[in-house]
Amino acid sequence: MIFRKKKKSSRQKEKDTGLLEEIHDNLTVKINYNNREKVFNRISQRIDEAFDEYETNESGERTIHDGSKSFGYIAGIAASILIIATSVWIFLLNGNQATDKESKNDHFVQEMITKENQAGQKSLVHLPDGTRVWLNSESSIRFPTRFKGSRRIVELAGEAFFAVAQNPNKPFIVQTGKVKIRAIGTSFNVMAFEEKSAITVSLVEGKIAVTSDAEAEYPKIIEPGWVAAVGKSDYRIKVFQSDVEDLTAWKDGTLIFDDENFEDVIFKLERWYGVKITVQGKPDRSYKYRGRFRNEYLANILETMQHGKAFDYKIDGTQVYIRLN
Repeated sequence: MIFRKKKKSSRQKEKDTGLLEEIHDNLTVKINYNNREKVFNRISQRIDEAFDEYETNESGERTIHDGSKSFGYIAGIAASILIIATSVWIFLLNGNQATDKESKNDHFVQEMITKENQAGQKSLVHLPDGTRVWLNSESSIRFPTRFKGSRRIVELAGEAFFAVAQNPNKPFIVQTGKVKIRAIGTSFNVMAFEEKSAITVSLVEGKIAVTSDAEAEYPKIIEPGWVAAVGKSDYRIKVFQSDVEDLTAWKDGTLIFDDENFEDVIFKLERWYGVKITVQGKPDRSYKYRGRFRNEYLANILETMQHGKAFDYKIDGTQVYIRLN
């Protein structure tokens, strides 16, 4: 008996698809959704090839001998299932590896932009997704020209305030050193200056998750009005309540001293105004400075400080000289 090769009927195609679906459902690891149709099409082609591996006569026509029909059919099914399983695993392995690789590097596969401020300079940066970033003095932010993949990742050095654009399907992640801050649509401040002993994250509204290398599996969920401080010595995360409005006031041009010693005040003034301050004499460490200044001249701040502890000062361009009495 001679059987000519025929095109598959729609019913047979449905059976093949059902077989593929059944095998897929029994897999411990599922096929990546984006690759699934491509994988099934390729496997279906393999099935066709497997069923065509029968004896041929001299004219090139496919033949099946009656006595071996059942054996050939069963063998074909067995071979097809083996091919399917092998193909699914290969495609699944390659597909998942590619997806994982893309996920890890989706913010590096395109051109990156870096915005940087010098001392005494602040700026407002608009990201591709509509997120606004207030970048403080001596700070920089790095981000892609367009956010690809399932996440929006930026890198920060220094300090910045983020007003994140809403996108529940694509979390926003700020990475600074060994710390990551994850948000969806939130307003928060990150201070990560190199000379500071801790990285602090202050939440104004929304909700964020903070992780570090030391506590990668146990993110701290932060509520508005709370601060997460990550110590650089051990990268443990401590959470506490604070006046976050004061911690974020810098973006509106308000400089705040909150019971700070003379050295800390000088450090802030140098960064805020972009000057170099040279101090003669030894400051009284027991004395603390308190004050709130909005868009004020440096000379006015120094004169206000003189009322607490007397000193002389001179401003010469970007050089400031202070002589303690």
